[in-house]
Amino acid sequence: MVKNQEYSNIGIYERLIRDKIPEITMKSEGKTIITKILAAEDKFIFYLFKKVKEEAEELIESQDKGSDDTKKELADLFELLDTIIEVKGFNRNDIVNIQMEKREKSGGFKKRLLMIGKT
Repeated sequence: MVKNQEYSNIGIYERLIRDKIPEITMKSEGKTIITKILAAEDKFIFYLFKKVKEEAEELIESQDKGSDDTKKELADLFELLDTIIEVKGFNRNDIVNIQMEKREKSGGFKKRLLMIGKT
């Protein structure tokens, strides 16, 4: 944990947050969120992928909380995926085409198949 005199009384989170969270937190809780801008592309991508993992775990946990929570977690993942597509310079249509090709070649998940083993 990184500490210095100025911030010795705060917790260090090092997690990617949405753009408006500092203002929302100040308004709703009266607390200041200390941030830094991830100017280096590789660092930003690292934290995007870390956030995908975090949101995927929250999606899994949401299945016991109801469909509204699940929809919110899916929306969070979509936001992250859209950002990754943009940052990487990918074309969304290309991604969808690859998805369709993979579905055509290997199928989707509509049959609900669970692999038990292989002989």
